[in-house]
Amino acid sequence: MVAWILAALFHRRRNRNVNSDDREFVSVRITNSVTRNISDATVSVEDRGRLPLLYSLSRNWAWEAINFRCRTHPEEASADLIDARGDNILHWCAFGHPPINTIETILAVSPQLAAVKNKQGQTPLHVACSYRASPDIVAAIIESYPEAAGMADASGSCPLHLLCDYGCSTESLRSVLQTTAGSSTVLKADRAYQRRPLYILNARKNLYEFQRWLKDTRDVRLRQVAIRQKKCADMEQIQQLEEIVDAHRNLEFWQKISLLLYVEYYGCESIDDISDDQVLHAAVGVADCPPSLRELAIALNAHELLTPDKVGRLAIQVAIEQSRYDLVIEMLRLQPSVAQTRNRQGMLPLALAVRHFQCPSWEKGIGLLVELHPAALEEVELEDIFIPLVWSKISSVCALFNAVRSRPNVFACQ
Repeated sequence: MVAWILAALFHRRRNRNVNSDDREFVSVRITNSVTRNISDATVSVEDRGRLPLLYSLSRNWAWEAINFRCRTHPEEASADLIDARGDNILHWCAFGHPPINTIETILAVSPQLAAVKNKQGQTPLHVACSYRASPDIVAAIIESYPEAAGMADASGSCPLHLLCDYGCSTESLRSVLQTTAGSSTVLKADRAYQRRPLYILNARKNLYEFQRWLKDTRDVRLRQVAIRQKKCADMEQIQQLEEIVDAHRNLEFWQKISLLLYVEYYGCESIDDISDDQVLHAAVGVADCPPSLRELAIALNAHELLTPDKVGRLAIQVAIEQSRYDLVIEMLRLQPSVAQTRNRQGMLPLALAVRHFQCPSWEKGIGLLVELHPAALEEVELEDIFIPLVWSKISSVCALFNAVRSRPNVFACQ
């Protein structure tokens, strides 16, 4: 029963209550002076004789005819002319994937059409976002009425939710987020899923492809770490591996996730040129970011783990303050040198971890921080008598040697 109800809701939302029984597509030809009449069989009974020819042309997606009719009879594009469902000609055109010049012609004649809501509470922008209209069309409708980007329809969905739900291009998402109204909905949960756009888009990913993508990126990073640890690191090979990561980073799914993370974390600032370090800090900084997206952000942008944010905090510092042991370990695995990087206050990650972790333990990142940078023990408030106990936990002979060399005074007090 529940499955039937959900299927019915999906059909209604997806198909906008179009009655297929009375819908037929009529071929329309326009000459220089003659417009052939169109059968009113495609118009509901209550609308027949009331709506002008331009409406019938729009329902039949006769793009050239629409352009011609708008120029010759602009009064037929009035925003007051709607059908029984509340749709105007722009609703129907946005539904049918028209050429951009048709949308521009309609909006030039009657820009007020973009502000009209149908009985489902949808503006033409909602329709365009539901049916994967081209980025040019989405941008043109937003330019005519940007306030629509922040409006919710009868189901509680804003254009941003619809774009993430039904699929969209990165540019369409960018157009909505560049408006003040659109960016204000990035933290808003819709009524259908009770999820905000980031979670809706994450739920729509191809899980198999995503897991393979994450694994491949991690493997590349670990290979880079292994190469750097050699005495004569092959920088050319490292660069070749970085090109693989660049290709992963440029995939459309991640570009859209990056936009949403950025706006969630930084607000509606300029989103034309988002840097890798900003995406990394946003993924770590957004408290309830989906774990898989956070892991991918770290893998893709491991090279930015050494770059502080605007206030001088490293990504590992934020993870430590959140007591996210798993993130700390992941960062250290993919970028070991972060253990030696100080924040703006001059503190090393080990000192931060000892201070912030409620129950610091060797397995939850402390051990890895010590082994990667034993000299950091000098900055931890720990009496010399306990230092040998820490050393006894170190598994790497090289790390143990460095630890002993950094604290020779320990032997004097034994």
